[in-house]
Amino acid sequence: MNIAWELFINLLEVAIIYDFLIRYLGYRTEKKGKYVETIFWGMISFAAITIPSILVPLEVVSTLLSICINYIFCIRMLNGKRQEKAFLSVFVMALVAIAAVIGLSLFGRFSGANASELIGTFSLYRIAATIFAKILLIWFTRIALRCKTKANLTLADFLLLFFIPLFSIIAIFMLWMIAFRDSRMERMVFFLTAIIALMDILVYILFRRISADNQVKQDYALLKLQYDCVRNTSRETQHIYEEMQSVRHDLKNHLYCIDRLAAEQKCNEIQQYVQNLLEEQKKESYTIVFTGNDILDAILNTKISIAEQRGIRCSILITHPQLPISQSDICVLFGNLLDNAIEAAIKTEEKTIDIQIVKQGEYAYICVQNTISASILSHNPELQTSKRDKNCHGFGVQNIKRIVDTYHGVIMFDEKEGKFICDILIPLHTNLERKTTKLEQELEF
Repeated sequence: MNIAWELFINLLEVAIIYDFLIRYLGYRTEKKGKYVETIFWGMISFAAITIPSILVPLEVVSTLLSICINYIFCIRMLNGKRQEKAFLSVFVMALVAIAAVIGLSLFGRFSGANASELIGTFSLYRIAATIFAKILLIWFTRIALRCKTKANLTLADFLLLFFIPLFSIIAIFMLWMIAFRDSRMERMVFFLTAIIALMDILVYILFRRISADNQVKQDYALLKLQYDCVRNTSRETQHIYEEMQSVRHDLKNHLYCIDRLAAEQKCNEIQQYVQNLLEEQKKESYTIVFTGNDILDAILNTKISIAEQRGIRCSILITHPQLPISQSDICVLFGNLLDNAIEAAIKTEEKTIDIQIVKQGEYAYICVQNTISASILSHNPELQTSKRDKNCHGFGVQNIKRIVDTYHGVIMFDEKEGKFICDILIPLHTNLERKTTKLEQELEF
């Protein structure tokens, strides 16, 4: 009976933990197999918790092992950033420890037995204490779910918030080792545990506030980047317009000279003059895109001009220029895509960029390919900036993903035959949102 009860309590604890993690982060996929894999990881966690622990320190080992297993489960199955998953894996185990200590302390006082006697003796008080602890754990997790927020932490913030609940778990077990050896210390240990619990609550509140503050800072940086992109595009477009005006003015002079030579019937001079103009044109020629979408034309012509000035050959195929995207988002999306492509292609020998905007069924398909000197995804799968000023850089890929997500699209990064490939699918109609979500899940898995 005692063993069966302990197994049931451990299974209930695992169920509460996984219910909290799944509700907080959410599944990454809608495939039916997710429940089977969840049960698999739950059983592994159950085995870690159920390891016989004759000595109290083994409880610490099983708890730390459970944290690692829960983190792996979150990485494989759930949404969210790695930092958020690590913090929640530790935080929920801290809640487990705090709930267990409170349950033992309260029912130990009711029964008149100390903590070691209550744990070692199978009685109604022991049953009541464990049930109360699990109810308390459910209450703690529901409060956390009501106050959940999207994690957005720097590395320093994460390390601070991660180790505080981790150390609190270790501290609780060490305090109760003291209480097991000396029952007179139980009251002091109980109050110290309450202080640790309060500290963990404050850490969670701090986690939410820091994430919110960092999100505001990031939003500001993204808006500033959008403004800079629009401003630079406007400036570069003005430069191209001035160049075209200059070409138009020079063309009048060239035609005047040719007319004078023709009037004097100097055919050889005319032929030589035209040949010189053609040679100059080859040196100064650049691609001009006319799609009918003024904003798209402006950003493409601007970036292509920059690329060709740096010796990068551009190939363009556009059959569907009318994109279901706002003008400002078109500017930011293609500005960032082509800036990244130019930055990578300029370091290669071939120096090529391929741009494709076509219609595929009910979707607008955008593909930007550029040559690369070495694999990017193998050592930088998150596509984080390599520039030193990470506060001012590194938002390019985030901006691209944000815009694609805003229009319920799908984005994929790949490498093939020495080229970096960015594929984007955006539904042409809003009623395709649900279909696109399913498509994204299929492509991801």
